[in-house]
Amino acid sequence: MITISIYLLYDLPRVGAAIFRAIPEPFQPAAKELLRKADLAFGGYVRGTILGAVANGGVVALAMYLSFGVFQGFGLEVLTQAMVLGFLAFVFSFVPVLGVIISAIPALVLALPLGWLAFGVVALALWLCNQVSGIIWPVIMGRTTSLHPVTGIAAVLIGASLMGLGGALLAVPLAAFLKLLYTDYYLRSRFYREG
Repeated sequence: MITISIYLLYDLPRVGAAIFRAIPEPFQPAAKELLRKADLAFGGYVRGTILGAVANGGVVALAMYLSFGVFQGFGLEVLTQAMVLGFLAFVFSFVPVLGVIISAIPALVLALPLGWLAFGVVALALWLCNQVSGIIWPVIMGRTTSLHPVTGIAAVLIGASLMGLGGALLAVPLAAFLKLLYTDYYLRSRFYREG
């Protein structure tokens, strides 16, 4: 699967051109415009996901530096450890729901030798980071996909309940694409204006 994905990404322009040639010529301008809108919606989702992951990684790195720094001192070693934990949070931010849990495990394991108080402080800091990310992420996604944050959250919940993890991943870009179709085609249609 990974090998096929790499080849498809490498040859995506050629594959896309071959598929596009299969569309009858009279429909190609409309198909090109539709593909441009899909690219806009999915590109906004990718930008939003990357920005959200960067924000999440930064918040976790800061929280871990403060949490571990109280117990180990605010030295370079603690800063390096916090940066690594922030990077893990960044990487696992791309995995919905499970990423938060997976990225928290190393921080909690590192806190165990420091005692139960340190473990509790780190767990509380991670929980607060999750709450902050839960506020920041929908706002970023809303700005990059032109969706209201509540719409994005609802799309993820509906997509996850209907199709699991794949549905959660595709829900926001699909909702953004449907919104583009609604505003650019339906609201400008003669049927909408005349009834």
